[in-house]
Amino acid sequence: MNNKLLQLLIFLVLTVFSTESLAAILMQGGYSHEFTVTPGGVYKKSIKLKNMGRTPQEIKIYLEDYMFNAGGRSRFSAARLRKNPRSNSHWIRFSPNRIVLAPGAERVVNYTMRVPRGRLTGTYWSALIIEPVVASSLESSRKRYNDKKVHMNIQQVARHAIQIVAQVGDTGKANIQFKHPVMKKQAGKRTFSLDAYNVGTRWIKPDVWLDVYNQQGAFVGKFQGDGSRIYPRTSVTLPVDISRLRSGKYKGLFVVDGGSSTDILATDVNLTIR
Repeated sequence: MNNKLLQLLIFLVLTVFSTESLAAILMQGGYSHEFTVTPGGVYKKSIKLKNMGRTPQEIKIYLEDYMFNAGGRSRFSAARLRKNPRSNSHWIRFSPNRIVLAPGAERVVNYTMRVPRGRLTGTYWSALIIEPVVASSLESSRKRYNDKKVHMNIQQVARHAIQIVAQVGDTGKANIQFKHPVMKKQAGKRTFSLDAYNVGTRWIKPDVWLDVYNQQGAFVGKFQGDGSRIYPRTSVTLPVDISRLRSGKYKGLFVVDGGSSTDILATDVNLTIR
């Protein structure tokens, strides 16, 4: 492999984050936009961007699909690939898609979500990405390269991701399956966790806790956990701090409460504390 081709491959594979560029961009409008929608409806919202830095900042704006799992992996993919069957990215149009902000300048990005008519149920979502463009990168509109030369440019991309969530009325239902019970003790703290898989059609933003009973059935205590939103076809790990439990064997009821009578899900667990 010749040297020029090797440099080109390095350029294609490696990327460097410009954290200073991201820190210079102030975004107002929140990182999660939730709409209750009806088929055929039109919904609009805006995001304000401000350059807090001392130099001009180019920004590109685009849509991606967003998925995650209990292993801690978040995956963004180009919206055109349609890897998320519950994506609403093709409902959304926005403007502008690329801007250059002078120091101290502000710009509003507007988007419109047109919900298609037809049979829709539950939760649909995608992410609007706000990404600074480094002035020295090949894609910058402010930089000009000699196309006859091969350039090696290592860049890292730091981005804002705004989740755009469409709930079709009160339709759909979360359906949580619990897997992989794990007990951990680390830095003097003991936790019990379950992985929660949403195989339903509507997201859930649950309150999580563990009711604990001794072997005779007497109530020992309620232990609060950490809940996070679970979209359809995604999964998360839900940990509960049980450091207060003494050594012994216990029975427990692990509860995920989505806030309505139809979104309360629970499973029995057995605990042995040594």
